[in-house]
Amino acid sequence: MRTYIIRRLLLIIPTLFLVTIIVFLTVRLIPGDVIDLMASNVEGTGEVTAEEIAEQIRRDLGLDQPIHMQYLRWMGALPHNAWGWSAEASVSDLSVTQKEVGDDEIVAVSAKVSNVGDARSDYKVILRLNGTTVETKTLTLGAVPGPDDTPSMESQSDVVTFTITNGAEGTYTIDAAGYSNFSGILQGDLGDSLWSHRPILGEIASKIPISLELGIISMLTGLLIAFPIGIYSAIRQDTIGDYVGRSIAIFFMAVPGFWLATMLFVFPSKWWGWSPPVQYIPIGENFIENIKQFLLPGILMGMVMSGVTMRMTRTMMLEVLRQDYIRTAWAKGLRERVVVIRHALKNAMIPVITIIGLQLPVLIGGTVIMEQIFSLPGMGRFMVESLSSRDYAVISGINVMMATIILMSNLLVDLTYGWLDPRIRYR
Repeated sequence: MRTYIIRRLLLIIPTLFLVTIIVFLTVRLIPGDVIDLMASNVEGTGEVTAEEIAEQIRRDLGLDQPIHMQYLRWMGALPHNAWGWSAEASVSDLSVTQKEVGDDEIVAVSAKVSNVGDARSDYKVILRLNGTTVETKTLTLGAVPGPDDTPSMESQSDVVTFTITNGAEGTYTIDAAGYSNFSGILQGDLGDSLWSHRPILGEIASKIPISLELGIISMLTGLLIAFPIGIYSAIRQDTIGDYVGRSIAIFFMAVPGFWLATMLFVFPSKWWGWSPPVQYIPIGENFIENIKQFLLPGILMGMVMSGVTMRMTRTMMLEVLRQDYIRTAWAKGLRERVVVIRHALKNAMIPVITIIGLQLPVLIGGTVIMEQIFSLPGMGRFMVESLSSRDYAVISGINVMMATIILMSNLLVDLTYGWLDPRIRYR
């Protein structure tokens, strides 16, 4: 078993490598150019054209390099600028300014960052509020010239300013730290968002628990519906209960989940003046209200996904109940519950587990429509927002993360086969 797991984990490496190539190239085929969108949000001085602004942004992001160089840097196989580690930096002259612009309160936090080393270096300038990272920017500074060196045209210091809309009250600090210029997938770094400049891994980490909570509720609901009805339909084949169970399965398979969700908003609000809550409430803020908010979309998703599982459970149970060892169990006088649960159900679960394994990635990242309808800031909604803003880095990071989840789910399903059926041995 240990050898099999190690071999499967090693096979994940080339699979993920192919996934990164496909994702990187496919994202570049999305219609529209993110550079044009970013350039349109930059206010020029009148002497600089939009094309020049776009070209500058493209150089800053490294998008003017050949496609293979962009891929290697995204993977972390090539440095983004200079080789090695950055020199030390100092931060001084921190200032925090607040002003009101319309209905918004703008907080501007700025500080002077200086290179105190003897090499041109890159830095990550981090804004923190009460110790929590709010935003990150990258900065390149020239080296301090020695007594015999020719003065460099590059600045050894720069003022970095962060602008926050409706920022919370607290203590703002700015830190600058050098980092290895090798940063990418190989180093476990998915990069930063092109728009918010926040680490993508941190953004995904904040979205996954929301989609995971919705997925767990959906999965539990689906299994609680599928298993009892599927088993009952098999042991009471061709009875009224079997016909009702099959009709329910077909109905759940045929009706789109987004249609049920839409009807849940339309008719209760029209008849009783009630509609589901659409304001997300974190689980740490109010546990009961959070569960209430997730319960309706979770039940709807579970109902839709239970149809296939229900049909597969019934089919496999019928096949297993016709086996010789089941007839022997009946002949020995065992009770129906013992025959069905202990002898038949476990052997019928292998194809059902396959279906459940295929649904796991969908529950984590494929809940796009439900999250949009119920205003849940999960992975699906995050993907839609990233596609709308053409945020290549975020789109690529989400797809790589989802590919990893799918591969690990497949491995978990394969290992479950050996537990369900002792005859299956992995070598």
